[in-house]
Amino acid sequence: MTRYLIPAGVLALVAAAWAADPGGKSTGFLKVDTPGLVLNLDGGKSFVVGKPKEIPVPPLRVMPLPAGSYKGVSATLHAKDKAGNLWNLETKGRLGKLAKFEIAEGETTTLTGGGPLRVSVRVGMLRGADLKAQDLGGPGLTLGKVPSDVRFASVVVRYVGQGDEEYFPQAKKGTRPSPLPVVHIFDENGTHLIQGLYKRGGVSGSSFYSSVTREREGYLWPIPPGFTGRISVKVVQDLGPFVVEPEKEPKLHSTAPKGKGAQPPAQKGP
Repeated sequence: MTRYLIPAGVLALVAAAWAADPGGKSTGFLKVDTPGLVLNLDGGKSFVVGKPKEIPVPPLRVMPLPAGSYKGVSATLHAKDKAGNLWNLETKGRLGKLAKFEIAEGETTTLTGGGPLRVSVRVGMLRGADLKAQDLGGPGLTLGKVPSDVRFASVVVRYVGQGDEEYFPQAKKGTRPSPLPVVHIFDENGTHLIQGLYKRGGVSGSSFYSSVTREREGYLWPIPPGFTGRISVKVVQDLGPFVVEPEKEPKLHSTAPKGKGAQPPAQKGP
């Protein structure tokens, strides 16, 4: 069983509240009612200029806190596999129902998140003109020399918890990162078109800067000239002890060009 100590930041907040109100009437309580889920609260500005202080709240403990409004800034979900290895998944910024909440005087606010998780696959369509030179480098592509009319299918993956918090698609087993997802792309008839490794950070492989997640990550598939059919995407990944719900029927995404400068559909026959 993993034990979590009461963080010094939480104790400092409670001490400040009790100093202002010795009767404790301005104090409420917070419980993260999910095993292994540590929620980090925004504790205001730290001594490091511009860097927010994060106050970790351990799971399954009723924590006294000053009544008021709170903001979750990040979270880590922990779980052990059958061999006793500790795994974790992280999320920052996209915390769903854990992002903002109230703690009332004398009452307990209970938050839940974690598994079972569901996979979220965001598929978009981009052109070479949409990508900056420093944002792209991939199979068969020369960094900074991508033709503006080349079309791409972009894939961004998240694992969504019960509190709608979105975890990065890379777990850690102990201190070592687990393999990133493998992305498989199929046409609308179920024919496998291509597969590739999802990327995070840097400009290697086929990562790109996602305006949705504000992270440099993802998978880009250069769409063959003339291809205008629909595609589906399947993600394969080992997340160890984390339970992921089976994917529903894969959604089909159109690759047909839209708007100004759209390429004409491929001609059939001679």
